[in-house]
Amino acid sequence: AAFLREVIYKGFEKAKQETVLKQYAKKEMSTGEACDRLGLNRWEFFDLLKAHNAYLNLDLEDLLSASRLTSAGG
Repeated sequence: AAFLREVIYKGFEKAKQETVLKQYAKKEMSTGEACDRLGLNRWEFFDLLKAHNAYLNLDLEDLLSASRLTSAGG
């Protein structure tokens, strides 16, 4: 019974990952939202994207925000 529960749980987790990755690829959710839905930190999410040959959705606004944060901290 425990084995069957584990198999079902892993199936649900995989399905959830695939759904979130599809929504993320369509730009229906941000990186932060995807991380929250999957319970991952950003680095873990980036690893998941890499494992699925998916790309990080960044636009100019994201890059400018990151740039401002970096220059403000340094």
